[in-house]
Amino acid sequence: MIKAIIFDAGGVVLLDRIETVDKKICEKTGIPYDSFIALKKPIYTDLLSGKYSVEEFCAKLQKEFGLDFDVLPVWKKAYLEVMAINTELLEIVKKLKKNCSVAIISNAPKLHAELNKTRGVYSLFNPCIISCEVGLVKPDRRIFELALQKIGLKAKECVFIDDREEHLQIPKELGFQVIHFKNNKEFIEALKKLGLQF
Repeated sequence: MIKAIIFDAGGVVLLDRIETVDKKICEKTGIPYDSFIALKKPIYTDLLSGKYSVEEFCAKLQKEFGLDFDVLPVWKKAYLEVMAINTELLEIVKKLKKNCSVAIISNAPKLHAELNKTRGVYSLFNPCIISCEVGLVKPDRRIFELALQKIGLKAKECVFIDDREEHLQIPKELGFQVIHFKNNKEFIEALKKLGLQF
């Protein structure tokens, strides 16, 4: 029996992915996208695990591209513009919450986690396991084991939902039911197939 549903944030609870945020930052700053990614790629895992901050990366971008403005406010604005909240999904979460636990496992740098907390993205979920706070990044097996420990359930009692297929393999191996999120309609159908009432 399913007792907990664990969600990813970006591309699921939030309507878009980080790649779109990156493109928006480049559009607003004039930084070539390929150059932005070339700088970001080597430190991306450290950004997600909390070892390196968005603030530090923004300072690096400013210096590297000789910008005469602070990149951080541009980054924040781009993130909030792109990462709209999937309000329809949150209504489903409220219904699911009556019968089971709802949680989050999300890869996010500290700045994004703070912006999401401020606008109540995580408020319906408990626990919220955010990579920058626990120092573990999906698909690391330990982040899923930590979720089970915090929820106090076995993997077979949980469903994990993510929009990235590469993040579903490890939880599947651990015994989770998994749903590859594409849109709200298909997600509802997948829940019904698992026998979840809401």
